[in-house]
Amino acid sequence: MVHILKEAHLFDPARSCARTFIAQVVDSAVAMILRDRRRKKRAAGHRLQSLDGTTLLNEGEEKTLLDVLVDEDLHRRHGTHGASDEERGNISADTATVLSRLAPDLREIAHLLMEGARELTIAQALGISRRQVRSAVAAIRRHLKDAGLTEI
Repeated sequence: MVHILKEAHLFDPARSCARTFIAQVVDSAVAMILRDRRRKKRAAGHRLQSLDGTTLLNEGEEKTLLDVLVDEDLHRRHGTHGASDEERGNISADTATVLSRLAPDLREIAHLLMEGARELTIAQALGISRRQVRSAVAAIRRHLKDAGLTEI
């Protein structure tokens, strides 16, 4: 109600009816509230820094923040927990086993995905539709899930 009163001086009956004006003011107020909440969640007030561009002195040497970060920091920041070398080796071997059991077309799509190819690129490269790529990805995920590899 306060927002409507604050914006009342902008109402022009020649341009729209009061109901439309009120709806627009309310929609705008709700959008501003949601935007403000998101801003708070993203740590408003904190200055962002590039990991590559920022340099600092570390033990007498000038280094980028990326060079100073250790794996534990990255795992903490990304919400992942560092697996031991043995666990990573087991996961890698299990993944290779699952991939080797896939049909050749699914295996090819899986390899393209692991190389970072996007859905459209895969579809164009293989001459199939994006829907077929999505279906194939779902099938690959089912195979991985059946093998107990849900964290990949």
